[in-house]
Amino acid sequence: MTGQALLMNQEDPQQRIAEPEATYDSHTPGRAWNFTNVWNGLVMAFLMVTLGICAVTYGALTPYGYWVGTPTKAAVDHCEYHGSRDNGYEMSCTGTWSLRGQSQTGSIKPPFRGDAQNGIRPGKSVLDVHVHDGTAYTALSVGKGFYLALALGAGNRS
Repeated sequence: MTGQALLMNQEDPQQRIAEPEATYDSHTPGRAWNFTNVWNGLVMAFLMVTLGICAVTYGALTPYGYWVGTPTKAAVDHCEYHGSRDNGYEMSCTGTWSLRGQSQTGSIKPPFRGDAQNGIRPGKSVLDVHVHDGTAYTALSVGKGFYLALALGAGNRS
């Protein structure tokens, strides 16, 4: 009996010990290759990359205007407060500046929040700005929000 395989009659319930071993077919994908799992993974990867691109793009719009804008000085004409005591107030201002001998009026971005509001007085304050497409951007444009958006965008790569 040495070297010979013992054959059992699997049809006889008295002789059956265990179910026959399943054969492995390399052409049939296993459970890990479930189409639903792959599809869900692709959808999640797409959403994460899309959110990252949106965060970086949104965070880079205001700094872009500052970087490519023409440097000049803007006189603050008018400011309005928005927000609530709970969320904090932000101050949106408009101003007047001169580019290539032409006087222009437009919004000054980004809105001023917290301590950035101190010292800004309509009719009295003059700010260093960079003007791009009719909007004046202050140096606050390249601030925490840009770097936060950059970090979130870079962190969402899949």
